[in-house]
Amino acid sequence: MHNNTTFVIHLYSLAEIAKIVDGTLHGDGSLSIVNIYTDTRSSRQHAALFIAISTTKTNGNTFVPQAISQGAVAVLVSAIPNIGCNYILVKDTLYALQKLATYHRAQFTIPTV
Repeated sequence: MHNNTTFVIHLYSLAEIAKIVDGTLHGDGSLSIVNIYTDTRSSRQHAALFIAISTTKTNGNTFVPQAISQGAVAVLVSAIPNIGCNYILVKDTLYALQKLATYHRAQFTIPTV
């Protein structure tokens, strides 16, 4: 089974993403986001947003410092990060990712197979 945790999206500003996911923006809303990832092992992406997904085994918010040190320009989190960075605060990061994916897919007119 292949687990792809990097998503390439079309250009959105951080402020647009915050609005789409009903999140609270902290930082520079004009930043351009062209890559989104959920696994710090696959970071080092240009203009990337790290989404801190929590599971029953891990709290994704704990990976924020690593994501920032590896070059993420912003993070989407469910807890205020203890590091200075641009971030969007939401209640549930997985739900926010789903909302963003749904919004993004709706921008295309090609049929879903």
